[in-house]
Amino acid sequence: MIKKIFTRFVSVALLALFSFSANSQIISTTFTSSTGPTILTGAGNPSIPHFITFLVTNNNTCPISVTGVDFFHTGLDVYNPGNINLSSNGATYTLWYQKTPVTGPPSISTLNNWFVAGSAVVSNGNLPGAVIPILSGLNVVINPGVTYRFAVSSTDTIPFFYNATPATFTSGGVTLTSSSLSSIYYGSMPGPGTNLINGTLQPAFNGAIRFTAAGSSPADKPGVTASKTTVCRIDQSTLTFTKPAYITSPVYKVYNPLGVLVYTGTGPSYTINFGPGFPDGIGGDWKVTLTDPNCGSIESSATIISITRVLPRAPGLDGKMAFCLNEAFTPITVLGSNPSWYYSPTGGSPLPFVPPFNTTWAHRDTFYVGQTIGVCPSEFRTPVIYSAAPKPNPPLVTSPLFYCENDTAVKVSAKGENLQWFYQPTGGLASTIAPTPNTTKKDTFQYWVSQTVDG
Repeated sequence: MIKKIFTRFVSVALLALFSFSANSQIISTTFTSSTGPTILTGAGNPSIPHFITFLVTNNNTCPISVTGVDFFHTGLDVYNPGNINLSSNGATYTLWYQKTPVTGPPSISTLNNWFVAGSAVVSNGNLPGAVIPILSGLNVVINPGVTYRFAVSSTDTIPFFYNATPATFTSGGVTLTSSSLSSIYYGSMPGPGTNLINGTLQPAFNGAIRFTAAGSSPADKPGVTASKTTVCRIDQSTLTFTKPAYITSPVYKVYNPLGVLVYTGTGPSYTINFGPGFPDGIGGDWKVTLTDPNCGSIESSATIISITRVLPRAPGLDGKMAFCLNEAFTPITVLGSNPSWYYSPTGGSPLPFVPPFNTTWAHRDTFYVGQTIGVCPSEFRTPVIYSAAPKPNPPLVTSPLFYCENDTAVKVSAKGENLQWFYQPTGGLASTIAPTPNTTKKDTFQYWVSQTVDG
């Protein structure tokens, strides 16, 4: 059932005077006739937590910003009839808002395009119920000619008015709609709620909104698109700006990822040049703001565009490039992404094939290979030098060598290039360290050595 906190609306429920800056304004729901604040208790009433909605319309030619909300909060006190102890102390109040109000009962959640403006725990000591500030430090910007739908929710019971008049309050070009049969709803969070109690009584928001005067709030942030969000070493990306419809002559500011202002102007776009000689051409989060000269000089919040620079290195190589005459040719393995072959270290067109190499005569061929990551080619190319040469003669050795038993042994030696030593004439494991004979006993040892020339 409905329990009345007061039998009629009296002065204690009116707003007290609060100090605020010259740019700050307030709209208070000072109802001229009402049955007084009420609270729902008993079976069949909405269960806690509660919410109540209201509308705010900006009729100015410049934005305003809602910075705070006052609300009728029930302190610790005894209310008649029935000597009922009622208190909302310790309750958490949250202000939700919807940029494009949907007609009908609301479903208050982020899934339904509702946003949280702020939240706070509120206590009024043991004072009786009164309109007090519950939320401050908010910054909900409302553009000219736009209506936002708000909802105050509480983890405890919400007192409210019903059948209150007037339905709207206007100050500073801003209209607060606190009571309307088609727009204001009350109920359990997250909704949908109702705008009629027991089918006849219409709930009304009882409180106030605080907002900045038109012209002292930032404009809505600009829309920004980038012609490229992935750029190569020497490349360009053009940022194109769009403005809120109410702004006629926006001034855009572009900040690079280091926070340096690189452009201020009214043009609809800005081109970022990447590469040597363009210090602002760096990858990362680029930010764009705007100001409306007709509504002050406060910058909007920034729209962020992330641009990734891809700078592929020259690819690596794995495999054989030096061949003996008539040896089967196997192309080198390129350690990179999407390799491209060229006849020159710079410029030229890529070859449509992996270049072959003829090993039937002694010669060298040089090719160059780059890689492409995404759409970006490597700035440098890796040279690939193939060679074919006849097999060299065996290295020169002195054999046999003679040692006396227990002589001081020294390593055997040979004359050649890139020597490799073996313990058998074919196959086996090679060593680049020449062996040392064991002279501690009478024995005969055999070693084999090869050389490698030009691969």
